[in-house]
Amino acid sequence: MAVPVRQDISLDLLEIGHRREGTEHVPYSRCVPDSFFDLSGTDDEPVLTLRVVVHPGAGRSSVVGQHGDALKVKVAAPPVDGRANQAVIELVAEVLGVPEAKVSMVSGQASRSKRLRIEGVDPNAVRRTLDGLVGRSGRQGHGPPPGPRPI
Repeated sequence: MAVPVRQDISLDLLEIGHRREGTEHVPYSRCVPDSFFDLSGTDDEPVLTLRVVVHPGAGRSSVVGQHGDALKVKVAAPPVDGRANQAVIELVAEVLGVPEAKVSMVSGQASRSKRLRIEGVDPNAVRRTLDGLVGRSGRQGHGPPPGPRPI
């Protein structure tokens, strides 16, 4: 049985983890998103929704870089009885310099991909802080595995 082929599609490299830049192909891991968060609320009381990918049970808690359009963090707490979720909230509050009461989990309580709501912070300061952490972390997320090396 023949599978119909869509004629209106050129090879979209975004679907396989690459993007086009002129004639060269750039690995997805070099594509840094504009922001790890969405902004809502008012000018007086901004609310950020931060996208986070969590790796629980690590040796220590830290921000380790970028995973797609999310911030990648490791927490030492195991994913049992909400301990890893609480550790993520504590880590994000500490990194951004806000009280833990201003950070809450919107979604992803039972998932590695989470969304955190952060109230009453300056979006520009958060952006600078996160950009500095991601820039310091070395590896910028997970792209596709490296291809064959030229001889």
